[in-house]
Amino acid sequence: PGTAVNLVVSQGPAPVTVPDVVGQGQAAAQTAITGAGLTVGTVTQQYSGTVAAGNVISQSPLGGASVSPGTAINITVSLGPDNGLSLVPNVSGMPLTEAQNVLAGSDLTVGTVTERHSYEPAGTVLAQTPMPGHYLPHGGVVNLVVSLGPQPVTVPNVTGWTPVHAGTVLEVFGFSVGTVTSAHSDTVAAGLIVSQNPAGGAESEAGASVDLVVSLGPDVTEGEGEPEGEGEPEGEGEGEPPVEVTAPSLSGLSLEEAIQALLALGLSVGQTVEESSDEVPAGQIIGQLPEAGTLLTAGDLVNLVVSSGPGDHGCLGCLRDYFGWDWLKKRTGDLFLTGLGILALALLSRGRLG
Repeated sequence: PGTAVNLVVSQGPAPVTVPDVVGQGQAAAQTAITGAGLTVGTVTQQYSGTVAAGNVISQSPLGGASVSPGTAINITVSLGPDNGLSLVPNVSGMPLTEAQNVLAGSDLTVGTVTERHSYEPAGTVLAQTPMPGHYLPHGGVVNLVVSLGPQPVTVPNVTGWTPVHAGTVLEVFGFSVGTVTSAHSDTVAAGLIVSQNPAGGAESEAGASVDLVVSLGPDVTEGEGEPEGEGEPEGEGEGEPPVEVTAPSLSGLSLEEAIQALLALGLSVGQTVEESSDEVPAGQIIGQLPEAGTLLTAGDLVNLVVSSGPGDHGCLGCLRDYFGWDWLKKRTGDLFLTGLGILALALLSRGRLG
């Protein structure tokens, strides 16, 4: 007892001497800092008339100081002499708020912001003026074009039509059929559209889906039965003659107007082909098969020829000019597209349409 015991107490890791990196290039300075067991802290940039661009102007802590291993060393890197100009950065594709921050970091400001519809998300920068890489005086203005999102489209009114016809019209206008449900209706015949969401006339994004409700007809309470003497007369509904419809004249209508006119009469849209025309504006109907005035049956197909504007008449025009329109109408029929294509290729291979 009473024997003395000597103790050795840890003082922690041995301190590290901070290397002096002032005047060195940024890459070399960072290598020296990490090589000494330290970390690179904040790197800021500053104009300097005495230190070459890319070299370290100052550091903190100073070179020669003793610090703990892993200490962060902040450095300031020279931008070279201040010529009063700022390099315009590329902010296209950025959200507007991010673009504003990036420009502010380059000592530039946002000027006029023009908005237009685009398939890019709303708020995204679509374009800028001046372009990236140009120089502006400090505080210079960069004008931006920003997306409003997709252009809204008016939803067509398809109530009162069959789901098949409704789907055709919605597709033409850039929409799709969403959820289809059914409900009883005292005013809308079974099988026809009672309502839709969004409603006809509403504005919606192109490509959006439209939900449909199809009529089940009147709600007849189960087991209630029909009054005596009433009901469907024997034989009624059997062998009913098909509904006859006269093909309307569609020339000069837009494709959308033509489709609505056909569906309103209970006719169906057949195949649609484009042909150039020097007289009929692009998008309007040039011709139809069967032609206007033809007696049809409800549900029959009507094929359409739509103007693509002035230009080469293509295969359809070649055949029409070569054989005549009457010949073409008599021989196309259900082969309106495929037949024309095959016949055109055959004639071209013989060099008869040169």
